[in-house]
Amino acid sequence: MHMIRFPALLSLLASVFCGASLYAQGTVVVPPEPKPAVTYADIADIVLQNCLGCHSADVAFGDVVLDTEENLKSLSKQASVALKLGVMPMGDEGFKDTPDGQLLIAYLDSLQSLVYADIAPILQTNCVSCHSGPTARKGVRLDTEAFAIQNASRALIMLGEARMPPRKPSFKASDDGQLLLSWFQNPLPTPKPVTTPQP
Repeated sequence: MHMIRFPALLSLLASVFCGASLYAQGTVVVPPEPKPAVTYADIADIVLQNCLGCHSADVAFGDVVLDTEENLKSLSKQASVALKLGVMPMGDEGFKDTPDGQLLIAYLDSLQSLVYADIAPILQTNCVSCHSGPTARKGVRLDTEAFAIQNASRALIMLGEARMPPRKPSFKASDDGQLLLSWFQNPLPTPKPVTTPQP
């Protein structure tokens, strides 16, 4: 990620016209180039070598079976969080930082389509007491879907640097913290129900 200093007006223009995210004191965070999509074929051997010793149909430790692409997709959120926290594979806390670990995390994260409804209760419990209404701390409102989406890039920076929530530096590493980080990176709204017109 490249950090570029601009006066406030140029920063605002860059955020509008270049897709960059506005940050405090006129700093613009330029998003990284998109990475090529990771496919199941890219990670199948990694899963075989690192996961199936405990999570195959024969063993199913914790009733978790990861021996097919469909099973892995259905458990992608839980598997991603377990990897990021370093609790899986068991006994290998450093796996998440290896190229194989990073590739597997990228694949699992690409499968997740977290929407606002998935993280709204986490925001309510951990963020809204300070980040709501016209007096929201640092002007970052997270009390509605629209404001949470609008302020996701700023919230991502604050949570990513473990500055928020205050007095909870370990929150970022928790399951809820990891889900928020994932959603802030790709803040999708809750899908609206589709109704079919009656004849």
